[in-house]
Amino acid sequence: MPTSAQWRGKTINYTKFPNLTPSKVSALHCHKQFNEVHILKTVEPEGFARPLAYGSAVHETLKDVFNPEYSASPMPRNVKGAAIKAITRQGYPNTAERDEDTAKCIATVEAYVAQSAPEEVTLGVEMFENAKVGQNGITVTLGAKFDRLLFSQTTPDTLVIRDYKTGKPTETDLEGAAIMLAIAALRYKKQDSPRRFEHFAVEYDFLSEKGLVERRTVTFAEAKMVWADLKSRALCVYHATEFPAEPGEHCAFCPIRKQCRPELFAEMDEVDALFS
Repeated sequence: MPTSAQWRGKTINYTKFPNLTPSKVSALHCHKQFNEVHILKTVEPEGFARPLAYGSAVHETLKDVFNPEYSASPMPRNVKGAAIKAITRQGYPNTAERDEDTAKCIATVEAYVAQSAPEEVTLGVEMFENAKVGQNGITVTLGAKFDRLLFSQTTPDTLVIRDYKTGKPTETDLEGAAIMLAIAALRYKKQDSPRRFEHFAVEYDFLSEKGLVERRTVTFAEAKMVWADLKSRALCVYHATEFPAEPGEHCAFCPIRKQCRPELFAEMDEVDALFS
């Protein structure tokens, strides 16, 4: 397999670039951010983040509960034990916060499982899937993690990718859905697939202690609206030879914003002086 190709009159090397995944889409807005975070990997973890730890624990608990390798249906499973194990793995530095999130995790998963439709058949949980796509000698690997892959016995020709969200309902991630839908179709629509499907959908499930708060479904019809722009930005960033900063609204959440745009930050003493 070639490791370089001609693109826009330049020779590019694509072996150093990571998979294009839903979690990396936001970094495509800025060449510098993508280079620093996903290629050079110069950004150090910011330490323990409680919302991320809780979200990971919920995902781990649901993985254990819906794992199709177990013979029992979801309801009889030991949700409490799975939640305690998942929370413990997160390394909470504060015991009170750990216990609070443990109770919250148990309530969330128990409520969500109780709402599950009995006709749903789970094919896999926490599945890491990828698909290599190429054009004119240029290869990009699409990658994604499927929280839960399932179909309903009432619509057996439709494969559903279920994605859990533990924060408040926000904007629908159409670009992330487009990547997941593309991978699923490339893997499960072929004649030689172990189980073949004709239709595909991504379901974003927003969860709380009451269980399912909101479900947002994305099909190819919606995802196709963003694919052309996503593909263009991905090829541009992945095959760039220079990585300039591209300021915009995305700077507010960028992990390298302080060193990249120091003019946006001021010392507290400087602010105090304004009111003295």
